[in-house]
Amino acid sequence: MANLTMGHGPVLRLAAAVLGALLLVLAAPRALLAGPYDVDGLAVQATDKDAVAAKAAAVADGQAQALRIVLQRLTRSADHARLPQVEPDRIEQLLANFSILSEQTGPTQYGASLSFRFEPAAVQNLFRQNSIPYTDTQAERILVVPVYRKGDQFFFTGDNPHLDAWRTFDLQNTLTPIVLPADDVSTHGIDPNAILARDADTLTALRYLYQVENVLIGLCEHGGAQGAFTCTLEGGGPLGPLTMSESFAADSDPLAAAQAAAGAFLARIEEQWKERNAVLQGAQGGLREGVPIPVRVSFSTLGEWQALRARLARVPGVNDIEIQALQARGALLSIYFSGLADQLAEILAREGMVLSNAGDHWTLTAN
Repeated sequence: MANLTMGHGPVLRLAAAVLGALLLVLAAPRALLAGPYDVDGLAVQATDKDAVAAKAAAVADGQAQALRIVLQRLTRSADHARLPQVEPDRIEQLLANFSILSEQTGPTQYGASLSFRFEPAAVQNLFRQNSIPYTDTQAERILVVPVYRKGDQFFFTGDNPHLDAWRTFDLQNTLTPIVLPADDVSTHGIDPNAILARDADTLTALRYLYQVENVLIGLCEHGGAQGAFTCTLEGGGPLGPLTMSESFAADSDPLAAAQAAAGAFLARIEEQWKERNAVLQGAQGGLREGVPIPVRVSFSTLGEWQALRARLARVPGVNDIEIQALQARGALLSIYFSGLADQLAEILAREGMVLSNAGDHWTLTAN
C-alpha cells in the first residue's frame, strides 16, 4: 500500500498538494488559448541581402512549416501524402496570427522562435476541398511520468534524461495532450516505488494531483537483451490500456534514445486517436454527406429533445439530422455521418451520449 494511505500525515500532504495544483491551474496564464491549430516555439533561420529580407524569408518559411505541422497533426499518416501544397499567399489567409517569442538579428541573418495560430474554419475548409478526413477533437489530458534507471537508482527528476526528452516535444497542442510531473512527486507524500509498482491508490492520487483521467508510467534503462537501452510506456491511454517499448544499442546516448522513444510513443498514441476519430466532412460542410444511420431517441420534454438535437448537431462528422418521425416522447432520426456507426458511437460516448445497436436501428440516450 502506498504510504499516502497510511496515517493522516501523507493524506494531508496529498490534500494540500491537490489544492496547490488546482490553485496553480486557476492562477496560471491559461493554456486555454492553445490547441491543435497552434504551433509554439518553432525555430526559424534565414540569410538574405539584409536583415529585413532575412526576417521576411524566415517568417514565410516558418508559416509553411507551421501549417504543415497542423495539417499532419489533424490527419492520419495514411493521408499525409494527399495533403495539399499551399501557396504562400494562401497560407497567410489561413493564418490567424503569429508572435515572436525571441529573435536574433545580424546584418544579413535572422533567427527566431515563433508561434503561429491558424483559423480553424479555414483549415477545415482546406480539408473538405481536398476530401481528406480529419479530427480536431482533443483527448483528455494524460499524465506521463518518465523515470530513468541508472544502476540501482531510479530518477524521477534531476539527472533524468528521460524527463528531459519528453520536455523537448510540444505536448500541449497535440490531439492527445500530455502533462509531465511539475516536481519531485515524493514532496507530495507519494512513494516513487509505489509509482513503479503501479499501485492503484498511488495512481489514483496522481490523477487527482494533476487533474487527469489517465496515467502512463515510462521507464528508460540499460539492461535489456545484450545490455540494450530500452524504454517502455505503460498505463491508461485515451482509448484504453497501452503497453509500448523501444530498444536501442547499448552505447546509445540516453537523451537521444529517450527522445526517439518518446517521439515514437507520441506518434502511436496520436495515430490511434486519429484512426478512431478522423472523419470526412462534406465538400461544403454541407448536408447529407456520409451514410444515414437510423437512430431512435427518447425524451421526456420538448426542451430535452431540443437540447439533445442541438448536442447532436455539434458532433464532429454529423452533417445533417433528418427527422423521420416525431412523437411526444421520442423520435426516429436519420443521422448523416461521415463514418461508421461504431465510430459515431465512440465520439458520442465522449460527449456524454450512448449509441447502442438494436439490430435494424440504433438507440441513443443522453447522460
